[in-house]
Amino acid sequence: MRILIYPFILIILVYCSCQKTADACMELSFDERQCGSDAFLTAGDPQTKAMEAEDYLRKNGIEVIAADYDPNFNEIVCQACDICPTGLRFFIKVGDISEDKLLTLNLLNPELNPCP
Repeated sequence: MRILIYPFILIILVYCSCQKTADACMELSFDERQCGSDAFLTAGDPQTKAMEAEDYLRKNGIEVIAADYDPNFNEIVCQACDICPTGLRFFIKVGDISEDKLLTLNLLNPELNPCP
């Protein structure tokens, strides 16, 4: 009887650890500012900017799981440097992040949602 209990316990432990990992994932999305006014982004292609955004988050103590971007996300944009987005929006899967930490990053139009 004992032999049957150990595999069952092992299966439950693996299942619970997978659930915990899935719950810890959040998707952080934000826009690039006009005029290159995001200090952590340099001029370049969207893929390079996505890597720079990942580096910026890591330097600020945020666990980055994966990153993606949509270069044409914002169809309508304005021209004010610090408050208007370009077409580029980042979608970065991160570990657990608090609202306070999110505010200190000074990102444009940030949204935090559970990972899809």
